[in-house]
Amino acid sequence: MRKLGIGRQQLGASFVVQVSTVQLHLSKRRADPQLSGDLRRAIAALRANGRFDAVFARYSAGLPDH
Repeated sequence: MRKLGIGRQQLGASFVVQVSTVQLHLSKRRADPQLSGDLRRAIAALRANGRFDAVFARYSAGLPDH
């Protein structure tokens, strides 16, 4: 819709169709305590510095908050 130049105000009310939870899985073959800890710290850092929110904001640009 954005590419067509149709503004949000031209559309009707929106409603949530689906909500998904993002999960990160580590293979049993790669189940290494060091790697697992590194991934947990990296995810915590992404959350702490706002990178998760920034990526989500780019993905959902133009969508209403719900």
